[in-house]
Amino acid sequence: MGRLFSNAQERRDARFLTPRAFALGYIACGVLWSVLPRTFDWGWGYQVASLLGFPEPWPGLLQGLPAIVATAVIVYLAGRLATRHPAGTRQTRTRFRRLSPTVAGIPLRKRYEECLLHRANYDQLTGLPNRVLAFDRLCQALKQTSRDQRPLTILQVDLDHFKVVNDTLGHDAGDAVLVEATRRLLSCVRKTDTVARLGSDEFVVILAEPNSDEPSDVVARRVLEAFSPPLHVHGTELFVSVSIGLAVAPNDGTDAQSLLQNSSAAMSRAKEVGSNSYRFFTPGMNQQAAERLEIETHLRHALERDELSLVYQPVLDLASNRMTGCEALLRWNGPALGEVSPDRFIPLAEDSGLIVPIGAWVLRQACAEARRWLDQGWDINVAVNTSPRQLRHPKLIDDVKAALMESGLPADRLELEVTETFLIEDPIRTAAVLRELNGLGIRLSIDDFGTGYSSLSYLKRFPFQTLKIDRTFIRDALSDPSDRALVKAIIALAKSLNLRVVAEGVETFGQLDFLRSQGCDVAQGFHYSRPLVPSQASDFARRFAARLPQSPHDLSAILAERLAKSA
Repeated sequence: MGRLFSNAQERRDARFLTPRAFALGYIACGVLWSVLPRTFDWGWGYQVASLLGFPEPWPGLLQGLPAIVATAVIVYLAGRLATRHPAGTRQTRTRFRRLSPTVAGIPLRKRYEECLLHRANYDQLTGLPNRVLAFDRLCQALKQTSRDQRPLTILQVDLDHFKVVNDTLGHDAGDAVLVEATRRLLSCVRKTDTVARLGSDEFVVILAEPNSDEPSDVVARRVLEAFSPPLHVHGTELFVSVSIGLAVAPNDGTDAQSLLQNSSAAMSRAKEVGSNSYRFFTPGMNQQAAERLEIETHLRHALERDELSLVYQPVLDLASNRMTGCEALLRWNGPALGEVSPDRFIPLAEDSGLIVPIGAWVLRQACAEARRWLDQGWDINVAVNTSPRQLRHPKLIDDVKAALMESGLPADRLELEVTETFLIEDPIRTAAVLRELNGLGIRLSIDDFGTGYSSLSYLKRFPFQTLKIDRTFIRDALSDPSDRALVKAIIALAKSLNLRVVAEGVETFGQLDFLRSQGCDVAQGFHYSRPLVPSQASDFARRFAARLPQSPHDLSAILAERLAKSA
């Protein structure tokens, strides 16, 4: 018995609960009460022994002993039967052994169940309700607003460029940003409102009791203002903006699923028009979301189905009117969707990650075409746009090397264009990648200069050889004094840093004369030519590109021709 119980107290208590103990106790009582005097009747007029069915005292004890033993056996067997488990296993001892832990463990089990319930309904990092609890609260709020005949507004909030924080500073810094974002969101709403984390960097705010004096867009503007101050994470100052989508019941949906879907569509639209903004849901957004999904689905098969192609826009020298290079531009024309504008599918490729394999394909095709022009004797280079996601991908250097090796194109004939906005995302890693590319002999160009932050430190820190002025400044340079002053300043800045200046979007003679007068080096745009397919680009090169010298005599002739033109 001692092995079945955890301590001495349980073993002592268990002795009084077994059938054997009951039987021995019954025999002891029979002997005791049988030897008591007859006169001991406790004042009732009856002997206690006779009331219990025991025999008379000596010598009746000997005559009644068999009856006492038989009764004890019956008690023992009855005890065994009463303490047997329905399945047939004895539970007499184990039942008592389990009694103390079960009674003592009720609070512990209750706390454990409460912990499991909290984990199932709340986010462990921020302490906010998770998607499951948010969905339930939204359903309850919809029922209440339906009974009260009043609107219900939800805001879906997404942190802009949150992935960059995780990639550059680590997930610990990302967690710290999420905790601080939670604190700022809670400061913008009332205690009766619900703030929940849907997952990753997405939050939802349920304004269950809208204030008639405070429209819901006021709450959205308050959230935007709350995120305007910088965040200090691990000694680093970060500026994190948000994009907000708003949906109002019952106009934008009468159930939780449709409201969340519509607010997500509005939030995506806010991201498309620019970070740090909010948008209300409109019916057309669902159509846009459906089109976006359809385009992305077909885009995943466009490369393997050979639906992508490249066109080339010539770049001409303003002094000699010679074609010095061309820019490779991606086009998509498939049987399902027809011709899709690059403005529609390239951002999708960037968001989905498809831009990495597509960009590698573009590099191979452009280098192969440039090699063909080189073999034909034309002195022209090829420029290829690189997306921020490509530059962050570890395979970029390998893709560039593979494209050059497969085509046999000299590295100095390839120019990679980098958008200005990418330079601010991860300047340390960007500088390392650009230096490695420049070490291969590849030319680097900063694209769309003037549309981003236009920090002069970029031109000093990064190894660029070319600066491209965005077409928006060229378009209004003749009519807008501000744009004209900016173009003059950019050209003067580039010249002082020994950078070649390329003007994009040149469409008129007036723009061309203005750029020439300011010392701009080269230009591209519809004034010269629209983007051309490879065969048309070869014909254009035959008419406007300079031929490479094939012998010393050819070199002397070319130099003499150039000197004569300059004179």
